[in-house]
This record gives sequence, C-alpha cells and structure tokens, in this order.
Amino acid sequence: LTTVMLLGLACIIAGVVLVETGSRVEDPD
Repeated sequence: LTTVMLLGLACIIAGVVLVETGSRVEDPD
C-alpha cells in the first residue's frame, strides 16, 4: 500500500466512525 492509499483508508474509516457515533448520539438504541 502507498501512503496515499493509507491516508484514504484512514479518512474513510474516520468518516464511518463519525457517522456511526453521530447516529448513536441522535438516536440511542
């Protein structure tokens, strides 16, 4: 993997985590 690919994966993972956290805060289930 190249540095650019690693940065891209990091951004995607961070985005997913933020979305999941936000959805949990808005609608705790």
